[in-house]
Amino acid sequence: MKGQSSAEMLILIGGILISIAAMIYLGTSSNEGAGVMQAARDGAENAISTIDATYGCSIDIDNLSFNAGTITIRVAAVNAPPSGITWDNFSENTIENNIRTGALKYISNAIGGYFPTTAAPVTTSYYTYDVVVETRRVTR
Repeated sequence: MKGQSSAEMLILIGGILISIAAMIYLGTSSNEGAGVMQAARDGAENAISTIDATYGCSIDIDNLSFNAGTITIRVAAVNAPPSGITWDNFSENTIENNIRTGALKYISNAIGGYFPTTAAPVTTSYYTYDVVVETRRVTR
């Protein structure tokens, strides 16, 4: 009898399709996280190079970590701040603000495919990604 399907074959095919769908869902989640972390690093490095060129200080990324949608970027600043600016003002308003803005814009580009004019936390079906920047001053 041609064209007949057995119940066992239908159950087997259904199980395979469910397994594939679950693997795709889990794979998408881990891939999104990796892409977001790389985008955050790229945005931070871009902002750091701009700050380095503008103010003549050297900033290095110490650590990048992820916890429940919050990306923490720890940086070390050498030869900062420039004369006439206090460390607290330079750290909060220049370094932390510019790195956070750059990272969020790059994350938005990685997720949505565009660079926004204003940086804001990026929401996906898995997380709402936000960036926190912690600076430390290195004196020599």
